[in-house]
Amino acid sequence: MEYFENILCVTYKELLDIMPKGTLNSQLSREKLDVVSRGGGENNPALYAYSSLPEKYKKRWVERHGEPEKQMREEMIRNIVKKDEKAENFFEDYRYDKNGELVALPEDVKKEYTWNASVLNALMEEFKRLSSSNNKLTGFRRNLWELLLVTSEEWRPVYGHSLPGSVGRLKALINKFRPDNYGVLVSGKYGNSNTLKIEEDGGRYLVALKRSRVPVYTDMEIFEEYNRVAPERGWKPLKSPRSLREWFNSPRVEPLWYDAVYGEMKAHQRYDRKHRTILPGRRDSLWYGDGTKLNLYYRDENGNKCTTSVYEVVDAYSEVLLGYYISDNEDYIAQYHAFRMAIQTSRHKPYEIVCDNQGGHKKNAALGLFSKISRIHRPTAPYNGESKTIENIFYRFQSQVLKKRFGFTGQNITA
Repeated sequence: MEYFENILCVTYKELLDIMPKGTLNSQLSREKLDVVSRGGGENNPALYAYSSLPEKYKKRWVERHGEPEKQMREEMIRNIVKKDEKAENFFEDYRYDKNGELVALPEDVKKEYTWNASVLNALMEEFKRLSSSNNKLTGFRRNLWELLLVTSEEWRPVYGHSLPGSVGRLKALINKFRPDNYGVLVSGKYGNSNTLKIEEDGGRYLVALKRSRVPVYTDMEIFEEYNRVAPERGWKPLKSPRSLREWFNSPRVEPLWYDAVYGEMKAHQRYDRKHRTILPGRRDSLWYGDGTKLNLYYRDENGNKCTTSVYEVVDAYSEVLLGYYISDNEDYIAQYHAFRMAIQTSRHKPYEIVCDNQGGHKKNAALGLFSKISRIHRPTAPYNGESKTIENIFYRFQSQVLKKRFGFTGQNITA
């Protein structure tokens, strides 16, 4: 069965499967069947219109082969998606650590992942085709991923793939997947993160070795040291350094050693609760105050090369630097003059002031400065750039403005 000039056709040999040869020859001699192509030559059989078959033979075809339109659509889909041989070889050679032993994926999983990769390749080609030919249509970009999801679902019964069934997850997978990046298709359960079991006392010993600063142990050294003492302490020896690394990086264990290895600030940024605030929609609703290095060299009265600091006040809505005061120390005097200049520049008092809880802020708060010029004063934790957008303004000011100055010292803000 095939399409010829957009007509669904069957061959003489296929018709013999649903009617006797004598009946078929009689139908042809009486011209009961429409001849679409008389064929001729090798591998070029005559074609007859499926629609011209008597109803009883159509029903017989459906009983034996299924709906012809659906059958042909599936056949066309099979021709669209080509099997990715590189993916097949990748999953054939793939090994994962299971209790210290490298084992292959199950055969049905290899087949499933191979077709997942093959379908993803076809979807990416379809994405390029739709983008290039229809990207000028109004609203098309918004519906492009929905069209890809519909296509993916149409291919699911044909290839038996297990790709995500939602737009968001399918989009995320396609963005991560590229040719030869087949590892993203392997489920996390085919690894060692769920198979390594360590007793409580052994786990504490491993964490202690990881946190040690004198001496500092590598993961391989921890693996060897643990296996050295495991027999005398009645612990089960570890079989694989890779499984140990997976255990260290698991969400339950990582917070126990992260601060000792990478520092308290990194651990604070990684694990502490994040408080998200909505930035104001009008000026003078929120002012930020903070001090930083001025990042410019100068010569003092003795000709020595020096640097200094600056305290700045910025409006969070407009990102305008309203006030500043240059001094060697971030004390309450610098803050007082910077906020005074900000009020003179803005000609308004702020509704809310946010600054960190160090330097002279406590003294100014105790003297009532912040309560006199604002309705709300809210302190943030020191050395926490994520809690104040002024840190990012400092970064852009240094990288875009001060960087062009001759005496630039280099950046000290990375927020």
